[in-house]
Amino acid sequence: SIVPCHMNENAAPKKEKARLRALKEYGLLQLTPQPALDQFTELATLSCHFPYAVIAIAGDEKQLIVSSTTIPGIQETSLDWGFMQLIREVQTFTVVEDTQLHPSLRNNKAVTAAPHIRAFAGCPLIDGNGFVLGAFYVMNDKPDAISDAEQRALTIIAQNIIDALRAERQKAETQY
Repeated sequence: SIVPCHMNENAAPKKEKARLRALKEYGLLQLTPQPALDQFTELATLSCHFPYAVIAIAGDEKQLIVSSTTIPGIQETSLDWGFMQLIREVQTFTVVEDTQLHPSLRNNKAVTAAPHIRAFAGCPLIDGNGFVLGAFYVMNDKPDAISDAEQRALTIIAQNIIDALRAERQKAETQY
C-alpha cells in the first residue's frame, strides 16, 4: 500500500532518543554499504528529470548519505549539508525551485560549494512508528521544478525505500 508523505506529530524533538534507537535497530547508523537502496536512487533519476538523487539518514550530530547517484560509497556529512534537515523539519514532500532564493538555504554548503545545487524535491522517510529516519530527494544544479507525475513517482519510491528498510530490519531480527 502506498502512503503519501504527510505531516506527522509523533516525530517531535522530544522523541529524539526513541528515533535514534529506531535508526540503530534499522542498522542505519553504521557506515556500511546499503546496496539494496541504490536501485531507488537510480530509479529516481530515471523517473524524474533531476540528475542527482540521495538517501540521507539523520543521525545524532551528522547525516549519513547511504545511497547517492553522485557520491560514491557512504559519506558522512554535517547536518547543514544538503536538504535532509529541511525535509525532516517540514515532514512533508518539499520542493524548492531555486535554492539561492530560499532564505534558509542560500548559504547551505551544497548550494555554495560543489555540487552547487539550485533545486531539489524530496520526501521524509517516516517509519511505521512515525519516526523520521531521514530523507530521499532529487537535486538539480540549475533552478527547476518537477511535474505532478514526477512528485507522485518520488513519493512511491520513498514508500518503497521505507518498505525495503523494514524488510531488512525484519530479516536482521530473524537472524538473531
